[in-house]
Amino acid sequence: MTRLRLDPAQEQLLYSTVLGGGSNEAAFALALTSGGGVWLTGYTWSADFPTTPGAFNRSHSGRLADGFLALLKPEAGPESQSQLVYSTFFGGLEWESGTALAVRDDGLVTIGGWTWSRNFPTAGPALKTNLNEGDADAFLFTIDPQPELRPPEQLLYSTFFGGDSYEEVDGLALAQNGRLVATGLTASSAFSNWLGPASNGTLDAHLSSWDLRYPQASFSATLLGNYIVQFD
Repeated sequence: MTRLRLDPAQEQLLYSTVLGGGSNEAAFALALTSGGGVWLTGYTWSADFPTTPGAFNRSHSGRLADGFLALLKPEAGPESQSQLVYSTFFGGLEWESGTALAVRDDGLVTIGGWTWSRNFPTAGPALKTNLNEGDADAFLFTIDPQPELRPPEQLLYSTFFGGDSYEEVDGLALAQNGRLVATGLTASSAFSNWLGPASNGTLDAHLSSWDLRYPQASFSATLLGNYIVQFD
């Protein structure tokens, strides 16, 4: 996994780094902070993936790949280097990945993605606490990445969500009213839906709105076709 920073005026490479361990990693989403930091999420197969003291989970949890969440702050200059501010594993015994990120002004980070792990950690008033039998579920996972907090206290909310087949989250956006909007794909015929038929093809898009103060889905729908909704 490589991250680059370019100067568009001079077309110069200002910053580049890799993040990972002795096996395979992939990053699927990033979010920028007002202080110049970069949040990344994805998956890692590496038990030696770098983590930081006080992080939520410093041990690889599964037989397969775990999700990861990392915050880097590039240090610009002649000897550019990256400061790994926060880094943690998350997940269960099987394969999961973060594929979407949303960062609030108060520093809370929500990850969306998919998991095959029955023991994926849930917390708070979770909408769904059990994985689909034989298939992957989407998840939402909100963490307060303060190393001053005990690791169990950093996990504020986590839930599976979806129907009777495969789901994933591919995009997250924060609305002006503070709600979280999630989108992705579903293969379920029984996806949580209040607008009518749940499935119209092999794969459908899904759309849901979540109140982060009371983390439950306040709106959910599947959309016609094999397309994912994009939010600007």
